[in-house]
Amino acid sequence: MNNLIPNRNDIVKSLKEEEFDIIIIGGGITGAGVARDASLRGFRVALFEKNDFAAGTSSMTSKMLHGGLRYLKNYEFRLVRQAALERKVHLDIAPHLSERMQFLVPLYNWSDEGKIMRRLGLFLYDVIAFPKGIGKRKHVSAKELVNKLNLLENDDLIGGSLYFDCKTDDARLTLANILSSTAAGAKILNYAKVEKWKSVPDGIEISAMDLETQETLLVKGRVLIICAGPWSERVENMGEDFNGKSNLRLTRGTHLRMRKKLDEHPCLIVNNDGRPIYLIPQIDYDLAGTTDLDYNGDPNDVAPTLEEIDYIIDACNKLFPSVNYSRDDVVACFSGVRPLIYQKGADEGKTSRDHSTFVDESGIITLVGGKLTTYRVMAKDALKKAQRFLDPNIRNKRCFTDKMPLWGGDIDDWDKFMISEVIRVRKKYNLSDSSARIIVKWYGSELQYFETILEEHGTTLLKKERPWLEAQVIYSCRVEMARTPIDFLRRRTPLMLEENNGLDILLRVVELMANELNWSDDYKELRKTQCVEYVNKFISIIDN
Repeated sequence: MNNLIPNRNDIVKSLKEEEFDIIIIGGGITGAGVARDASLRGFRVALFEKNDFAAGTSSMTSKMLHGGLRYLKNYEFRLVRQAALERKVHLDIAPHLSERMQFLVPLYNWSDEGKIMRRLGLFLYDVIAFPKGIGKRKHVSAKELVNKLNLLENDDLIGGSLYFDCKTDDARLTLANILSSTAAGAKILNYAKVEKWKSVPDGIEISAMDLETQETLLVKGRVLIICAGPWSERVENMGEDFNGKSNLRLTRGTHLRMRKKLDEHPCLIVNNDGRPIYLIPQIDYDLAGTTDLDYNGDPNDVAPTLEEIDYIIDACNKLFPSVNYSRDDVVACFSGVRPLIYQKGADEGKTSRDHSTFVDESGIITLVGGKLTTYRVMAKDALKKAQRFLDPNIRNKRCFTDKMPLWGGDIDDWDKFMISEVIRVRKKYNLSDSSARIIVKWYGSELQYFETILEEHGTTLLKKERPWLEAQVIYSCRVEMARTPIDFLRRRTPLMLEENNGLDILLRVVELMANELNWSDDYKELRKTQCVEYVNKFISIIDN
């Protein structure tokens, strides 16, 4: 598919010359999902993102495709079923971005739910997922839990359960939808800020600024779908003589990436204040979170606070006394804003994670709420409502995003592919096992094109003792639309969430990107400065 990804200049040219059936504002997981669904149906699609793809909420999650076990307490059975079914869909269409994992759920003597309620909840969780369950629950004693994970040993532990959910890479899942959309003909542009829009005869006209060239683009379409997450109300307010209907409640969620102390078993733990926290082992680190606090500030400025960091550390240490996490174990942290639908009287944890679709008769649709796992369902819902505004000759086109592989996922037997290709790639290029695994897993069915870059550039590591390759910087520019070092270090890879937060290799990343994207010396300095400022403000706990 890689030869179907146009360069930025060609995309801009098409945006200026063509008219579109659907214009999308927002390049997070929701907008990316709408773009993929619409372009696969054959609609002419344009998408504008003011920053990078998944730069907002969509790269700030717990990195899971999960049914939402805790939402059963809020009686959100429809939402839980949608999400539970989507896990299996993504294991099929994106095996390179979906991994089934067994979660441990410890139960303590002070928990607000007893063994009977826990068992009933997990029974319902399995029933709701039928016939696409991904594994059966199991209830175990405290001793059995400790045998699986000795860090759980705790005088307050009285038992627990095991159940299955999936982990993912949220930023790369968003990117896979973007690349699938582009390969299907969508015209998608990051770093293009919509400044205003208006209704015109037979459709919508938007005015967007290309932030790289400062050129204003005027683009016409029949339907406008706003997928701007926490910024949805702001985007509605950009409309000339338009009164938006979305009413959001923003909440902040913070996660920590800490030095590795867990083995392979992730945990869903409920703190003694009733708030759930996930503790998920990754290859070299542990991920812990999240908080759930009302947020009234600018979504562009959300950053972790020391209070949130200490809350998560204290909760983990209470439930896992032997891990003894401290601030010194935190190598990176990040915060995102959830765009929840406002519900009068509901507290943060009780506010629904379901989505809403607001439709204006001029052909303007605002899609808000929802969660990472249900993005495909949200897109399908928005397009169902959008089709009545389109030409009758192209209406009623069927959604088949549950059948078409995502970018990189076009593999019949993923386990067999992983085993054989890791061995082949490792031997052919004399790579470490960890480097071979990363490139096979991340690029999947697009691996062949990545290999052409390996053969051109070589297998030089970006950082000693770490698996990341310089060739990945080049691939991110040529195929994955990376435009800044932050894009590569934070979302194309997780290097910004490792020790030194990517700053120790920043100069080399800038040089590689500059060669690909023709940056001047002044522009290179600007990008270095922006990256350092981003880390200090949003990733490192030192100055927060």
